[in-house]
Amino acid sequence: MSYTKVVRCGELDCIVPLDVLAPPDEADLPTIVLIGGDGTFDQRRYLDVLAGEVARRGAVVFLSSYRSATTVNGLTDSLHDVRCSVRYARSVTAEHGGDPQTVVLVGHSYGSNLALQTAVTLDAETDGCLATGDGVPEAVVGLSEFHVASMADVPSPPPPVLLGGGSDDPLSETGPKTEEQLREAGFEAEYREFSDTGHEELIDPRLTPGVLDLIFEAVASAEAG
Repeated sequence: MSYTKVVRCGELDCIVPLDVLAPPDEADLPTIVLIGGDGTFDQRRYLDVLAGEVARRGAVVFLSSYRSATTVNGLTDSLHDVRCSVRYARSVTAEHGGDPQTVVLVGHSYGSNLALQTAVTLDAETDGCLATGDGVPEAVVGLSEFHVASMADVPSPPPPVLLGGGSDDPLSETGPKTEEQLREAGFEAEYREFSDTGHEELIDPRLTPGVLDLIFEAVASAEAG
């Protein structure tokens, strides 16, 4: 399904899609918005295994794509779409058994950077979004590749942030520094490192079952907040 109206992908018109994975006949489950690294819209499905395992553990998962350099769009459009996906998930999750008051944004690779930047930026209008309402997630998880470009407009209160990285993943090396940066800005933040784990292994719960624990720890923080 799409979560935007017609928007611009470079010089072309497009709509931005996502998938919904939900356990049947459930209610008030946490809502997870999951975004991956930069790529074509269909490449979001490299996160299918993680999305499926999160849903089976007990959550409504919105596996979302976004415009990026691949679609000839810039960072502003990427962040716009991530914010819209949070807003859209909150608006429709109850239809799938989810709790609109517990929305956790989880990003991997470049998606982790976008999730973190969304966490540290005030909510904003999202033109072309199919939903209105609150676009600030209750918690954020970044999996590998940690970079926060700006913290000029931090939400109040800021959402808790958990960072997960692999000891064998060079893109995770900035985890401790990013944790410190977030804490200095007033965030409840923590970095966890998984031993003998690379960039792709990090998102495979069959190889790194602790990644599920990390996500649901963020859920618990969101519910407690």
